[in-house]
Amino acid sequence: GRLIVSAPITPSTDANPYHVNDFTSRSFRKLFSAQGFAEIACINQKQPYSLKEIMSKKEGRINERRQSLLQFYLLHPGKFFLRIRSLLKDGLSNHYLVLVLQKGN
Repeated sequence: GRLIVSAPITPSTDANPYHVNDFTSRSFRKLFSAQGFAEIACINQKQPYSLKEIMSKKEGRINERRQSLLQFYLLHPGKFFLRIRSLLKDGLSNHYLVLVLQKGN
């Protein structure tokens, strides 16, 4: 059988309290290769967003985001710098990596 997995590869733990880890493309792949999975295919997805969308009550995303982002950044300053770097590199877009994997022999 094959396993299809997806994760954001732009920072997400700062805004989304349900995300535990921030992955890069490399760290996400390593998670599975270390367990003996071989990559069959990959898809890179890009999801542009606007600040207006995020803050819109109609959109509903405001209810899902971390309530005290400032407090989170004060406790985790490295995450703040990850977000700034991502904004400079990727702009207002989230990037996701979808992998199709198969367990090696």
